[in-house]
Amino acid sequence: MGGRTCPHCGRALGTVTRSIGGRPYEVEESCTCDGALADVERRRAAEADAARVRAASGAVRRSGMPERFWSVPRDGDGLAALAARGFGLYLYGPVGTGKTYTACGVAKAWVWDHTTTYDGREYVAPPFRYRSVPRLLQEMRECYDGHGDQAELAGALMRCRLLVLDDMGQESPTEWALERLWEIVDQRWSNRRPTVVTSQCSPAQLVQRLASRGSLRTAESIVSRLCGAESEVRRIDGPDRRAQSDV
Repeated sequence: MGGRTCPHCGRALGTVTRSIGGRPYEVEESCTCDGALADVERRRAAEADAARVRAASGAVRRSGMPERFWSVPRDGDGLAALAARGFGLYLYGPVGTGKTYTACGVAKAWVWDHTTTYDGREYVAPPFRYRSVPRLLQEMRECYDGHGDQAELAGALMRCRLLVLDDMGQESPTEWALERLWEIVDQRWSNRRPTVVTSQCSPAQLVQRLASRGSLRTAESIVSRLCGAESEVRRIDGPDRRAQSDV
């Protein structure tokens, strides 16, 4: 009866004895020719890539990013590289032009680039957070009314390595909420933690929108940190993507 042979060099392969837990076991012999070793490296690379995908995908799902955007392609426009250097990103433009789509692609690319192994162990993805600003303001109101922990909410958004704030300016915050928003933005800016923001408002329009129920000075301070010299401000124009697809 014919035995196994290496598909690359044709060498006959038998079995070898290995000690596992102090007990001998017969295992199939592996070939050490160049072709067989290359196969081993390809399998290891594929397994490592799959582990990295699992870790990065888990971070995306835990971030609060809507499921609709989990499958968007990783940013191919180089914007994630800005975030990697601690720079912010402010994306604004009309409804439906792909601001959230772009922001989520940037976040996914950033997470992928920062998902690494430590001492050859399992891949670990850095924590990041996605928040719809209208939802965040609602959470702040609930904290103000005694139905949540303001310090815990703000602390999580201050500490995370990357923060996506979607639809800023959609709703005008109260003066109290504006102050809490400033605290989050200021802490992130002071510690060079990148923040990606989407809005229908230009920076100047956002100042007026934020200040409509609060302090103009506080609003200006927030926008200065989000759209200053260490941020990329980009207008996104085009047709309404939602009228053309499910995004």
